[in-house]
Amino acid sequence: MIPKTPKEVKEYFKQIRKEQMEITHLVEMIRSEELMLLPKAIQYDKDKVQTSPEDILSEKVAEIAEMDMEWKKAVVNLKYRRAQAEAMLKQLVSSDEREVMRWYYMSMNNKHLMTWEEVASKMAYNKRWILKIHGNAIMHLSEINKTPKDT
Repeated sequence: MIPKTPKEVKEYFKQIRKEQMEITHLVEMIRSEELMLLPKAIQYDKDKVQTSPEDILSEKVAEIAEMDMEWKKAVVNLKYRRAQAEAMLKQLVSSDEREVMRWYYMSMNNKHLMTWEEVASKMAYNKRWILKIHGNAIMHLSEINKTPKDT
């Protein structure tokens, strides 16, 4: 579905941001689970008798494989959504509007999504002006996506 109203355009781009956060979270979970598979130091002061063998290793590997598949699907979905968003952004006349939308919704800064303050700093504007540019971009994108029968 092509977003046509300003609200739909904003929600579309917010979804990209959310998907990126989910992917980052999945990667962190996978790394954490992988670290759990590393051998631990032997503790000689503990008397522990194993009564029955447990196959915890294969369970963990299966969990990691499942999370990895989920991560791959999320990445494919995000690539598709970003390609669509990029096609929409190319239609904007203002390079500032394109940049604000890309920086805020589709760019990472040290493994986290950029804040409005970081976008403002990157573009050498104040936050208020960035938010105005953002509002204009949302309006222009909704106007571009409307078909003649929508008006």
